[in-house]
Amino acid sequence: MHTAYIRHGATLEVTSSRILYLVVDGLVLETPPSHDRAAHPTLRQGGDIVESATVFEDHGNALTLYGARSTLLGALPRPVFRRLLAEHPTYFESLARSMAHRERRASVTAHHPCCATTTARMARYLCLLVDTLADSPALRIDGFTRADIAYAADVPDAQAEVFFRNQHHAGVLTTSHRTIRIHRPKALWRLSGHASGCSH
Repeated sequence: MHTAYIRHGATLEVTSSRILYLVVDGLVLETPPSHDRAAHPTLRQGGDIVESATVFEDHGNALTLYGARSTLLGALPRPVFRRLLAEHPTYFESLARSMAHRERRASVTAHHPCCATTTARMARYLCLLVDTLADSPALRIDGFTRADIAYAADVPDAQAEVFFRNQHHAGVLTTSHRTIRIHRPKALWRLSGHASGCSH
């Protein structure tokens, strides 16, 4: 398996038509092709497969991967990957998790302005981050700027700044340059309108 390294804050252009990319370690934001208006950026963490929806097809897309953290990628030709799945069925666990994460993100985050307010979209996306990345009740999540989050939640930077400022004054959420600290996660989940979908 060949590998590629994306530094924190850097981008890498990849084409997934013949190669599947696996996140070995780290965290990337997968941005779909510009012509795919229906798709939105997706977070991929260790064990996930980039653009997992095309795993069993012989085509893919040109994608942009942004290093939300310094990330090591593994590259496998599609036929080799399918053979590995046949010989080692337990690898399906990683594939299933990646595909479920993609669907969960699509269902949790409302993107279109008509579907939710800026506040709700931001809260839902932060709720998703907590559910996906936080590993303790302290819920400290490193590696994201406000601009990163605004971009992934499909919210203009200015509106994101207002959201963070309001949450800071409300005592629900505080931020610093590359850290999110959520002091009252239950309040954030209520704000998101998806409390039943959050597990912490």
